[in-house]
Amino acid sequence: MENQLTTTQTKNSQLTAKQQQLSTAIAAVGKLSKVAFAKKVLELEKIRNLDKTTVSQGLSMLFTRIANLSGIKDPISQFNKTDIAEMILMRFKGLSLEEIDYAFKLERYGVYSSKTKHYQLFDADYVSTVLEKYKQWLKQTRVENNIPIAITTTQNQQKELTPKEKENALKLGLERVYNEYKTFKTIPVGVNYLYNYLFDKKEINPTADYRKKTRQQAISNLNPTHKNEILKALDVLNGKSNRKPKEEAIQNECKRIALKDYFDNLIKKERCIQKP
Repeated sequence: MENQLTTTQTKNSQLTAKQQQLSTAIAAVGKLSKVAFAKKVLELEKIRNLDKTTVSQGLSMLFTRIANLSGIKDPISQFNKTDIAEMILMRFKGLSLEEIDYAFKLERYGVYSSKTKHYQLFDADYVSTVLEKYKQWLKQTRVENNIPIAITTTQNQQKELTPKEKENALKLGLERVYNEYKTFKTIPVGVNYLYNYLFDKKEINPTADYRKKTRQQAISNLNPTHKNEILKALDVLNGKSNRKPKEEAIQNECKRIALKDYFDNLIKKERCIQKP
């Protein structure tokens, strides 16, 4: 019993320390000026790339902090906490925890054209309204201050990665997509390089029967809406393809299915991606 109590206390201590580190990091970025923050956004880790525990702890901390600073007196119900979290993961996972915090700072400080009344209720409707206003503010701020929407490098800044660095980058990418899949059960378009990496490593070694079955499944999956979505993403990622669009979409979907099966097998065996 004493050992169990000690273990629990240690875990709680580690959790508190991690939450404190997260809170400190968010608060530090929150002190930046509006233009400086808009520039910093490109470097901030997005919610979709974070592990489930960090997202859960981060949102829980932000809900309490934001509600208190907004003057909401009643505690947030568990139902609303769950509903808000689901809404954010559905609509705003492209934002970072720091951005959510800053969005409500701008709301409190009256930066947006008008304030949203919360009526002493911190719910998904109120949160989504503020976050939409933040996205519009960020877009306008970038335009007015000529801030890029993506990190770019010049040829002089580009550095050739060593084989080890390339290997580590692929492992980190694989870990990120795997963690995202465990949380959201989705695999984004444009991660064929991860399939190719696993194939080269013989981690994925499809048989002829599996290839045939997967191709049939891919064709079935490619309903008109899904197909257009995939082709559009491929255009953005790869420009014009030498392969016919239909075949490109099928091959891409085959690799997504194979990655899904690979991840499902890891989950079943309770295995993690080996870190670099």
